[in-house]
Amino acid sequence: MVRNTGPMHRHIYIILLAAVTFWCLLILLPAFSDISLFFHHCSALINLFFSPVCHQQAERTFHICNHPMAVCARCSGIYFGFLGGLILYPLLSRLFKSRPGRWLFIAGCIPTIADIIWERILRLSSSNTIRGISGLILGMVCGYILLPYILEVFDYKKQ
Repeated sequence: MVRNTGPMHRHIYIILLAAVTFWCLLILLPAFSDISLFFHHCSALINLFFSPVCHQQAERTFHICNHPMAVCARCSGIYFGFLGGLILYPLLSRLFKSRPGRWLFIAGCIPTIADIIWERILRLSSSNTIRGISGLILGMVCGYILLPYILEVFDYKKQ
């Protein structure tokens, strides 16, 4: 699963993958608030939970069945991209023998930085699709880069 690791790394990887998957499912849940009163109340709590980390502006948020997700398009892209990076790590780590470096991180940041500059400095409107894709790229790179370091932390604590 994760290159050059023992059973402990596999367990940590699975736990991390489950936690990030759960986080991403929480982002989707408010879009299904019409299913029942229970989902409606859960959605309100989830939106409150995510409010410190995202502006949650409805016009900058992806909608499912006319209901906004819990975070904006860029944040959605980052979180789902992080999940994608974790999923891709076992596959890509077999292709690239060295640990991913800072240049990959810088390259992953460029689309998001360009989009923010486009909006904030040039005062031109960006679409939710562009925001989501730039966030997805950044999130995938972060998930791919951070996984080996997260596993390394557990090796350090074990000693």
